[in-house]
Amino acid sequence: MTPTTFIVLAASLAGLLFGSFLNVCIARLPADESIVSPRSRCLSCGHPIRWSDNIPLLSFIALHGRCRDCRARIPWRYPAVELAMVAWSAASFLAPGHLLAVQGVDIDVLLGSFAHAAGLFLLGFFLIGLAFMDWHTGLLPNEFTIGGLCVGLFFAGVESFFVPSVRVKTFFTPEEVFIAHRFGAALAGWLLLWTINRLYTLVRKHRGMGAGDAKMLAMIGAFLGFGQGMLALLLAIAFATAAAVLLLVRRRANSSTRLPFGSYLATGGAVAAFAGPQIINWYSSLFR
Repeated sequence: MTPTTFIVLAASLAGLLFGSFLNVCIARLPADESIVSPRSRCLSCGHPIRWSDNIPLLSFIALHGRCRDCRARIPWRYPAVELAMVAWSAASFLAPGHLLAVQGVDIDVLLGSFAHAAGLFLLGFFLIGLAFMDWHTGLLPNEFTIGGLCVGLFFAGVESFFVPSVRVKTFFTPEEVFIAHRFGAALAGWLLLWTINRLYTLVRKHRGMGAGDAKMLAMIGAFLGFGQGMLALLLAIAFATAAAVLLLVRRRANSSTRLPFGSYLATGGAVAAFAGPQIINWYSSLFR
């Protein structure tokens, strides 16, 4: 087994386990319930789920997507979240897996790649969770927005240890510049959406997007930086606009219908996380 294959398989297994835990968070946090107790129960009959029926993906397949006791259908959200985390985890650790297979790679480069991959992995955990929560309940819990923001800033500090040093002397070190950039990106993201929401409220006399969207963009900025954070926002606006137009054309919405913008922001964040640098470089090349 090659190092890349081993890393990707290990990451996929971790993603499966985190996906199972994420399902608990999605089901309970919007309702202000504990994620520790009580044990998982069937949503239809309330019967506690046996440990053998709670194995990620495998139990869903073995039970044919139904509760063992009442035969009610298990929501497709559960395997969908687990599969999404598996795919995200595998993609996150693919780059360090490739580096591990290359002879003579600098250890700092390798460790920096793993630190970035770990941060990317956790960003996916928060984005997938928030996307499903907002889509189903219209809520973006602080445990994921503010909690994710804190985790993102922590990993910014971790990644700063592996920033390449520069020979040109400046007042600030490269590490300090890196951390300041992530802090600034988080603050700018929050301030931008907070300002837009305040102006909208003053003009329309009712609130537009919620405060959770601003916190969520701050979280994305903490993980990805300013450029990719703003790209995530622009993509989210594009996705939400396309969805709104489609709903209006099909007469399934009107001008007062509220869209789960956090779900579109999560989608934009996912694209920015994996393709952001390429998109930004392509756009920049148009003006050279």
